[in-house]
Amino acid sequence: MSSASKSQKVSLKKGHELRIEVEEDRVLHVKLVQGQAEVFGTELALGDQLSLKGQKIAVYTWLGCSVELTGEGGSVEDVTGVV
Repeated sequence: MSSASKSQKVSLKKGHELRIEVEEDRVLHVKLVQGQAEVFGTELALGDQLSLKGQKIAVYTWLGCSVELTGEGGSVEDVTGVV
């Protein structure tokens, strides 16, 4: 598990999940920059940005993707082979 810094690009292989937890007093932005991904079954649009505060989410990709994380106060974990 690592802590998200000011700006970080994360690449996920197909069938992987990125779990993100953001502290209540912090804001973390998640942006899909390449590929296809979903959050709890809802597809993310390429280039759209989610703003998270005091939340736990999971970004899943069937085919692979890259996301950009901007902000501080979040913990990030890449989980392999979630099916």
